[in-house]
Amino acid sequence: GSASVPATGRRRYWEWPPSIWPLIRRSCPLARLHIVGAIGRRMDAPLPEGVDLRGFADDLSLEYAQAAVAITPLRFGSGVKIKLIEGLSFGLPSVATSVGAEGIAAAPSEVLRVEDTAEGFAQGVLDAFDAPDAARRRTEAREFARLHYDQSRVGADIIRDLVQRGLIPAGAGT
Repeated sequence: GSASVPATGRRRYWEWPPSIWPLIRRSCPLARLHIVGAIGRRMDAPLPEGVDLRGFADDLSLEYAQAAVAITPLRFGSGVKIKLIEGLSFGLPSVATSVGAEGIAAAPSEVLRVEDTAEGFAQGVLDAFDAPDAARRRTEAREFARLHYDQSRVGADIIRDLVQRGLIPAGAGT
């Protein structure tokens, strides 16, 4: 697979320990980090070698199709990280910090690896690059997102819960 990583969102996505990218590049000199979205307009420091600012994408599926792994290296924030779910739904195994994975259902480590040290995070990315079972991992990531976050499924689960609690009548929402 391609040794590239899409990163999307606000500036905080790049505020990860600066030791991570050199660890990745040392082991995989051809690795590329694609930063997609508005974050590129906020980048004011020179970027390390191998980091590409892609700007806005008309079709994110093309960006995700070129990637081997999605990353969510947040050090602060709250709530569910939609970009993490988005990457999974496109079939990308993901590496996130514990903050980046907050609010996400428990996932197999082949689907979502949570690492809070520079070494662990870099190794998670490198493992995704080298995974001999990359096609299976992509399928599992996509299926995980579908099972836990598909709009129709989540809506049905909410309605079923409300019916069970007696808050709405049976048959509501169908």
